[in-house]
Amino acid sequence: MLRLRRKSDIHRSLQEGRRFHSPCFVLHARRRGLDEELAPLPRLAVVAGRRFRTAVARNRARRVLRETSRLALAGGEAPWDLVIVARPQVLALSFPDRLNVITELLREARVLGGKPSAGT
Repeated sequence: MLRLRRKSDIHRSLQEGRRFHSPCFVLHARRRGLDEELAPLPRLAVVAGRRFRTAVARNRARRVLRETSRLALAGGEAPWDLVIVARPQVLALSFPDRLNVITELLREARVLGGKPSAGT
């Protein structure tokens, strides 16, 4: 998994990507085109806004979501740009619950293999 760093790439993912919601965060998933000459690995950006009261909480939310996503996407080789917008409820979840939620949303977005959920 690579980091999605350029502001233009993040905005493109937010505008063009499909959205998948949970109470803890929103996943924006955009499949990169064949014309984009990049490694066929998923790229990820985690955004935590001012809904979090302190910078410490924002940074912690970004850290835990990056680590959880890294584990959920382990071994994945698909050209996806993913942006996760954190909500304050993410800090209340335990690690296994957070991993289950993110894995389910990644399956729903068809980033991960396996069956998509019934809503798609």
